[in-house]
Amino acid sequence: MLPFLALVVFGTIDLGRAYQLRNRLTNAAREGAFYGQFHACDTAGIEAAAADEDPDLPGEDGYAVSTTTTACPAPGGSDLTVTASADLDVLTPLVAAITGGTVTVSGSSTVVVQG
Repeated sequence: MLPFLALVVFGTIDLGRAYQLRNRLTNAAREGAFYGQFHACDTAGIEAAAADEDPDLPGEDGYAVSTTTTACPAPGGSDLTVTASADLDVLTPLVAAITGGTVTVSGSSTVVVQG
């Protein structure tokens, strides 16, 4: 019974950590998208705005911010999507064996570029 209970406890902890990281990444992407709404071609500025939202995120393994837009310079009314992602080390031994020990968590935000 103890191994099953340990699996449930560690699995719950991993899910909580993944959910927290996803929220942090979504908030960073949302902040980058807000900046990109008015400066769609400034990818360095978008990345900086996302990093300023949570200064600890750039220290995470595999942290990356990517942007997707239709064209640059982006015409008003086009969509801009900002995605932030990072790797999460899995604590649960059984899940870590299946996933290879890390999973990539991402959060994204899409806004309409203002002309």
